[in-house]
Amino acid sequence: MSASERPTPPSSAAAGAQLTQGVFFAICAVVIALLLVVFLLTGPQTGHLTPPLVQWAFGTPLGALALMVVGTAIVGTTFLLPSRAIFDRALARAADVTGLAPSARPQRSRGTGSDVVGAHRTADVILAAVAVLLAVALAGVFIAAMVYGWQRNHQISCVGTACPPAYPMLGLTLAPEFAVIALGAFRQYRWVRQAEERCGIRFTYTGSGSGPLRYVRLPGTEPDAVAAALRAYRPARAISGLRVFVWTVFAVTPLIVLISAGVFLGGWLPGQWVPR
Repeated sequence: MSASERPTPPSSAAAGAQLTQGVFFAICAVVIALLLVVFLLTGPQTGHLTPPLVQWAFGTPLGALALMVVGTAIVGTTFLLPSRAIFDRALARAADVTGLAPSARPQRSRGTGSDVVGAHRTADVILAAVAVLLAVALAGVFIAAMVYGWQRNHQISCVGTACPPAYPMLGLTLAPEFAVIALGAFRQYRWVRQAEERCGIRFTYTGSGSGPLRYVRLPGTEPDAVAAALRAYRPARAISGLRVFVWTVFAVTPLIVLISAGVFLGGWLPGQWVPR
């Protein structure tokens, strides 16, 4: 049965899970942004930050929203870029479990990365070493920000009865993070549905965790037809696990930097506060 003659399959539980995840995190991002705006509008106005640009960015609703939009754009750019290639890799290695009992289904994906040899393998190893060093550096930056923020929060001084407010840095970092997760989930949902419709299959697992991507064929769909449809994803099969690791580290780098900056600013901003 050709793709044009095949009826559109119903949405699988795997696709539904991606859609649910996207809706959940989108709601979380919107709620956090609204709470942040309400806090800045109704909070005590006993002082202000210096210089004025800092006050606008962290002390006004418009500035906070602008920071969240910029944070979402920066984090989303690197976080979402490699996700399509990673999904195609999982799809190219997907296992057909039609007719198999759950206990008999494969627990490892097909392909071990042995397709990548020679210069490509060497390059992946070098990049993986760089990624490990970057991960260690990011951990150091985060720990240093935590230590600084903790020390500064214990050194806050009040002027009379006026004390610096607690600036909502957690909300400024969580809202972009949740927004990016929601965007990624919506994209994954669209890719899952496209693959299901093109191949005449239903996924039983999205491949986003520790297990392999698995699918069952819809009634009337022959294995050869599925194999032909999956041939379009074959080039991604050669992507090694090391390369996926490298992509993941570089993808989360802006997110870790954003969170570390939020922790740092949470300790630094009260020192820039002056009473009215």
